Amino acid sequence: DRESKKAKIEYSNIFAEATERLKKIQIVPWSSTELTGIAAMKLLREELGNNLSGQEVTIIGLGAIGYQLALSLIREGVKVNCYTRDYTKGLIKINSINTIKSEYTLASCNLYKSLRTAILSSKVLLECSSSLKTIDESFLEDFQLHKLIIDLGKQAFSDSFIDNINEIESKFIRLDISNTLCEFICSKILPPDFEKKEPSKVFYSKDINLISGGWKGLPGDIVVD
Repeated sequence: DRESKKAKIEYSNIFAEATERLKKIQIVPWSSTELTGIAAMKLLREELGNNLSGQEVTIIGLGAIGYQLALSLIREGVKVNCYTRDYTKGLIKINSINTIKSEYTLASCNLYKSLRTAILSSKVLLECSSSLKTIDESFLEDFQLHKLIIDLGKQAFSDSFIDNINEIESKFIRLDISNTLCEFICSKILPPDFEKKEPSKVFYSKDINLISGGWKGLPGDIVVD
């Protein structure tokens, strides 16, 4: 029967299970990783300027968040230096980013075997790892020239590092995604009121048409979206 059938189903994510079990409720999928990435990019723009091209950033940790940020930054023209505990897996991820990036993107993604070398490689650091207490007070001198440190990870910075952070001039920020989450919720509760554009084609002149809304055009047609 249906109930016994349900018990045998194995879901790959909570959205699939919620959709199956709560059929009369509208389920809105969302990703904490995606929202964290959006919030981090917004914070970087606020601190470094809207145009990030030409900047250099270090990312510690190449999990879901670190990898997504590395890809986003490369697309923006930012040189990215990375460190991850598993060098072999990290190399696969770095190579994938450098392979799929646009041929016109000059920035590249690099991977270091040493945590200290990665920290020293740029003046902006994004800590995205799940490591605990790996960056302690012994690393304080390595941050003397940093202008920005953003903590997105678990608890990689030890208590001793946090207690002595005032000894360096670097700006230290723990990322807060509250505003990004609120914006996401509001966009679902109060979606923008605009009319959905339908594909269309309008005759303009001989051999020339105006097309919009995803209409498949022909050579000489003008897209007016």
